[in-house]
Amino acid sequence: MSSGTRSWSGSPRRGHAEDAVGIRRKVVVAQGKHEREDDFAALWSRPDDDDRVDAAEALRTELPGDPRAVYEYASALDAAGREAEAVPAYQGALDGGLREPHRHRARVQLASSLRTLGRSDEAIAVLDQLAVERPESAAIVAFRALAQLDAGHAATAVADLVEALLARSADEDTTSYRAALMRYAAQVRPPRDHP
Repeated sequence: MSSGTRSWSGSPRRGHAEDAVGIRRKVVVAQGKHEREDDFAALWSRPDDDDRVDAAEALRTELPGDPRAVYEYASALDAAGREAEAVPAYQGALDGGLREPHRHRARVQLASSLRTLGRSDEAIAVLDQLAVERPESAAIVAFRALAQLDAGHAATAVADLVEALLARSADEDTTSYRAALMRYAAQVRPPRDHP
């Protein structure tokens, strides 16, 4: 060791590049990100769906048991229109302990895939739970309305969308017509949906 440089632990340093990689890894993990965040992000720069799925599958294989790698694989399958394969992968990522914010995203995407597969009641069950957890989410309201429509509950979907829109708007027209529109939404909603 010609420079006499030692790490904080007193052991000889192996080189600045290795130290920089180790420090970066610790910073990324401390920020709540995955140490392979760059690899996951690179998946989504791939324009070809099949190429993205293959790359995601390679990462999943390289990181066995890693719920984030399973989630990215499920997402790649989903984006490629392979929802039937994505659903069990999303469930595997969730069962494997996927952390936030990806856990929430996986549940939203799972519900969307279930709806696409004609499993609207299952999708609605997931989205109902998410709506309780994040009542401010317009995306959840929209996904839930689509699932309700597919399940044959068009009136409920319209009523929910009207109520959500009114809750998120404060323009002059909304202020003027809020009471009337809320009444109309209640009239459209089937009786069994009333609290």
